Amino acid sequence: MKIKRLKLTNFKGHREFMIDFSETVTNIFGANGTGKTSIKDAFFWLLTGKDSYGRQDVDFRPFDEKGQPVHDVDVTVEAVQIGRASCRE
Repeated sequence: MKIKRLKLTNFKGHREFMIDFSETVTNIFGANGTGKTSIKDAFFWLLTGKDSYGRQDVDFRPFDEKGQPVHDVDVTVEAVQIGRASCRE
């Protein structure tokens, strides 16, 4: 499987996020708390229905300014693979 693009909507700290992967290697780096693990969690959730720690009962909704989960939002992770697309809501 080769994933070309990952799009997150209302997933953890990402309201709208899209990353296009290169043909060889894409490096993802940043300071603590900037969303690197969220990208990893999105891959795991899309492929297995679990987070990157193997938990199924995780709430992936984003948080508001007070640290509370935002209600009434749809969480979507989409991946574009060569030849097909996958989506989990």
